[in-house]
Amino acid sequence: RSVKTIVDAIKDTIEETPPELVSDIMQKGVVLAGGGALLSGLDQLVAQSVQIQTIIAEDPLTCVVRGCGLV
Repeated sequence: RSVKTIVDAIKDTIEETPPELVSDIMQKGVVLAGGGALLSGLDQLVAQSVQIQTIIAEDPLTCVVRGCGLV
């Protein structure tokens, strides 16, 4: 059930995203970060559900915190 919630949230976010940004997402793909990204097969499930290439961030547990430190 929680995996479905994650996938649905990604779908909803993409649907609500302005078209000019969706084109960037279509080109670059979806990047999963955080602990949820480590769920086995989540990247494949998201890719199938939204029909967009989906990858897991390098070091998904800390990449968001490191990115915030750069800002």
